[in-house]
Amino acid sequence: MRISTTLLATIITLLSTSVQGQDHGGMNMNPSSNNTSIPMTSPCYTDPSTSSCADFQMESATVDASIQSLCTAMPYMPGCSVRNACTATSQFSSKSWCSGMSVLADVCQTDMPKMTGCKAWVSLCGNSTSVVKQCKSQGEIPNIPTTSEASGFITSICTEMNMPGCEKCKSSSTMSKRQMDMSGSETCDYLSVYSDLCKSMPNMSQCQKWTSMCKTTPDLPFCTSGSSSSGEPAPSMIMYFHTGIHEYILFKNWIPKTSGQMAGAWFAIFFIGMLYEGFGVLRGNLEAKWALTNQPCTTLSLGAFTASLPRDCVRLVLRFVDATIGYALMLVTMTFNVALFFAVVTGLAVGTFLFAKFRAVSAEPKAGCH
Repeated sequence: MRISTTLLATIITLLSTSVQGQDHGGMNMNPSSNNTSIPMTSPCYTDPSTSSCADFQMESATVDASIQSLCTAMPYMPGCSVRNACTATSQFSSKSWCSGMSVLADVCQTDMPKMTGCKAWVSLCGNSTSVVKQCKSQGEIPNIPTTSEASGFITSICTEMNMPGCEKCKSSSTMSKRQMDMSGSETCDYLSVYSDLCKSMPNMSQCQKWTSMCKTTPDLPFCTSGSSSSGEPAPSMIMYFHTGIHEYILFKNWIPKTSGQMAGAWFAIFFIGMLYEGFGVLRGNLEAKWALTNQPCTTLSLGAFTASLPRDCVRLVLRFVDATIGYALMLVTMTFNVALFFAVVTGLAVGTFLFAKFRAVSAEPKAGCH
């Protein structure tokens, strides 16, 4: 009987262990699952309200272990994005928001305070009675979005408009409201993707949180016009006149990134506009020439249609080219970039100055009878 009891207890223990293993498997979405040991030996972790703890500094080993635990479990959290940006280059190393305590605050203050990696920070700084100065001097970035907020903003923006950058955060049709993939893939870095979307269209209502964050901490790489930690941001799509060089020009890969490239794009568009006016004069002159041989439209016959077919094919091609160039120039002006706008209108004006004198009849070609 004793053996049976022992065997039964063993089976129950094995089943319990199996269930726990299943609960913690899969996509590692359990915020508290990690194997990192976080040292907390100082009595200030137990009672941070003691006056002697005012000048206490969290040990570097504790800071590093806490960040390692958090960013291993959920690497796509905004706080971990900040940490990645800080470690990617030395230019930010002196920034207060790059300190380990600030990175911990980004995660533990409002985002994921119940994660195991936040235990040391919450013990030291999470209590309103804490007198530890380091907690206040190296706090979280004001208005930094939480993981849930950033995910929700990306979902909302990419549901309304399939903007460049949305492809980095895949969604599943089986998820309610196209909730973004929470598996923590390398491409779906929430803060980076959210920031790049807002750099493209900063006036979207979903970008108010990003705007608030960047007003208080404008030197963040997620706020500046340069690259964020996810790579080159998408060019702006500002629907009013503005200056700058980072624009889409007709094609996905035609994006000036330097003043020299912008100057080259300006002259290319200028010459296209100028030649477009010359092409219009050529087309008008051909129509005028053809009009001299047209017969009155009193009768229609298969023979007359057949005789004019070669001319109509030429007219078709000319109109196709004319419309293609014309609408392409219109799309360039719709970037609302001041330099590109004046590249178009200046090219058209100079083209008129050079070629209008050669126009035979009318500025607008007219189809005649055949």
